[in-house]
Amino acid sequence: MTTRQYLNQLNTVNKKLYLNFMRRVEQSDDTCPTLQQINEQVDFRDLLEKQIAEAISSVTPKQIRAIFELRHIQNMRFSRIAREYGTDIKTIKIWYQEALPMVIIPENPIDIRNYEDIFQC
Repeated sequence: MTTRQYLNQLNTVNKKLYLNFMRRVEQSDDTCPTLQQINEQVDFRDLLEKQIAEAISSVTPKQIRAIFELRHIQNMRFSRIAREYGTDIKTIKIWYQEALPMVIIPENPIDIRNYEDIFQC
């Protein structure tokens, strides 16, 4: 798994969690997903977010680390990050690409492909 794939996992999990939550809201009975399943999914998401945040913490300087946090923890688009920084999107992407090797993936990273059953009904 590449560093970028690892970091993008949180976005994927957030989308799946949102879809399951909306599915639950639309159903009035206790069919899938159950509240317990949604709680397990939220716990998994929190664990993944913590692990990704730790991986991002190795990026320096802190202004560049903030780009990774906005992109991968807050799920902001590069265009919005550029507006926040008062610069153009090309500059943000260059800074991001140059700092990507600083991200230290854990020895045993969470790979959401191994946890697909958590999001199944």
